[in-house]
Amino acid sequence: MDQEKWRERLLTNEELFIGEKTAFRSAVLIPLVQLKGEWCVLFEVRSSKMRTQPGDICFPGGRIDPTDESPLLLLCGKHMKNLG
Repeated sequence: MDQEKWRERLLTNEELFIGEKTAFRSAVLIPLVQLKGEWCVLFEVRSSKMRTQPGDICFPGGRIDPTDESPLLLLCGKHMKNLG
């Protein structure tokens, strides 16, 4: 699947598999960066101001609620929240 098709699927908040409506839906962002020609996973450290798990190393993400516009927008918000 090409990048544009993935983007289109991430921008929708629709059922992706049978039984998803009753499953716990979540999304996690795994940032990839290229350093010296090699792909690396970028971890982040949760802000020390967070109520739960301050200072933990993590990937941004969380539960997808029916009110969330899309998994992608949820991840952008979680990423900004974790960075404080």
